[in-house]
Amino acid sequence: MNFLLDHIPYYPQPSFDLGAKLGMEPGKLVIYSFGFLVCLAVITGAAVIKRRAQKYGIEGDRAIDFVVWVVVSGFIVAHLFHCFIYYPQDLFKVDTEGNEYFDWWFVLNPSSGLSSFGGFIGGVIGALIFPLKNPSKLRIENIGFRAKLASAGGIASMILVPIIDLLLLVPVVLINIGRGIKDRFTHKVPHRVRLLFMDITLYGFTFGWIFGRMGCATAHDHPGTKTDFFLAPGSWRDAEGILHGWPMFDEDGKQMIGVDNSPLIFDGARHDLGLYEMLIFILFAILFYYLGKKPRFVGFYLLLLPILYAPVRFGFEFLRIVDKRYEFLGLDYTPAQWISILLLFGCGILFIKLRKSSPVVEFGSFRESVEKKTEEVKTPEVKNTDPAKF
Repeated sequence: MNFLLDHIPYYPQPSFDLGAKLGMEPGKLVIYSFGFLVCLAVITGAAVIKRRAQKYGIEGDRAIDFVVWVVVSGFIVAHLFHCFIYYPQDLFKVDTEGNEYFDWWFVLNPSSGLSSFGGFIGGVIGALIFPLKNPSKLRIENIGFRAKLASAGGIASMILVPIIDLLLLVPVVLINIGRGIKDRFTHKVPHRVRLLFMDITLYGFTFGWIFGRMGCATAHDHPGTKTDFFLAPGSWRDAEGILHGWPMFDEDGKQMIGVDNSPLIFDGARHDLGLYEMLIFILFAILFYYLGKKPRFVGFYLLLLPILYAPVRFGFEFLRIVDKRYEFLGLDYTPAQWISILLLFGCGILFIKLRKSSPVVEFGSFRESVEKKTEEVKTPEVKNTDPAKF
């Protein structure tokens, strides 16, 4: 098989040994492409969100506070979703005496894995409990240095060492979640204000996710089934005849190790679901860029992205090597497929409903819209007759 004509090449994840450059022991401080690209995804998404918020007349820094909250909660739930929903069989281990015990390190170690759908759910939870205050003055509670430090710790842990998460991320976020829940129910804010912030966030998320999935593609951490598809990374031999390619997997999706403790290499090509999703999100971003040139009803992007993504993800799940499945009504699907079904129908119904009832906020008019809505809350007898305002 002429690999150059049939497939794109499989290359291992790029890395940079920063520790060795600084005089440390090699391998102690390594930066991998996955962590770097995840950071780039967060930065890109935040930049797009800030610019989008300013287009509506919202202070960019206030929108970034909102993003920090969403990102931190998204990372936490993404990890928990991965552990408890996708890999519950790894939650328990057996010691040398044959006794079963709960593996807390698997749960507390962020390098155990992340779930994209878990991240989406966590981000929505963070958006719902984020404390929006004094809407007429556009003051959104600044989470402050502690939460920003926690966010930095969560991102850095993916590049450097997992212990940063335990020291910074978890306790700080728990404190701020408590504050958020308290303020969420003690400060009344028009629900469409929160919906608009979520809308802006999903718009920017689409652009940032390109780099997130690019990181997955470089790490090849979403291997699929064997294929002859030309976009699937395939094996190849170098000038010395050494085979480079995907590792071999057993029936449980675990890598197969040879007698010399090195992974066995598969001579062929596999679907790379991270690569495919990156290409899909490039198309989504192009679509959103052109749709974003004119104002849309509040909730447009929040609902449109799941509607577009759900059928794509549902189909991609059939290409996975192996995955945890849950049977219901005679159907045996993965967690992502069940969530895709719920998102497609749920968001589809809401999209039709909000298209008729949700207001369109013109660019630059957010301040006037919120102030007018706030006046209506204080004086119920004043009616808002303009459907384009809150």
